Amino acid sequence: MFKIALALTLLAAHAAPLKSAEDFFKESQAAFEKASKETTFEKKGTALKALEKSFEATLNQYEKSNPTEGDDKEQDVARLFYTLEPAFELAKLKDKTKKDCARKKQNVMTGDNQAEDAPASPNAKEALRWIELLCK
Repeated sequence: MFKIALALTLLAAHAAPLKSAEDFFKESQAAFEKASKETTFEKKGTALKALEKSFEATLNQYEKSNPTEGDDKEQDVARLFYTLEPAFELAKLKDKTKKDCARKKQNVMTGDNQAEDAPASPNAKEALRWIELLCK
């Protein structure tokens, strides 16, 4: 019985369409709005940690559906995830300092791969927005 339930769960998971980067921007916006209403660093970080878990689950689904090499949709999701990684790391700290915040901002800008005088990419803007919120 358990094996049948597990098989049905796995089939349902494979049948669901995989999230795109656009889906994650929307999910990030909803999480950001929720976190913006919180007053403590810990509670703000909780919303971001939930977003990170959603990313990880989707990236795992992508890997299972196509273990050799990801398509453009998967790569876009992975790029957004890795750009947000400094914010995810910041959210996991017990307490943050101004130095932590400055370092995470610098990590995002360094990894953005834009020309020095070019504006930040949408992915970097999203990560910086989260870092700003966490560092308030």
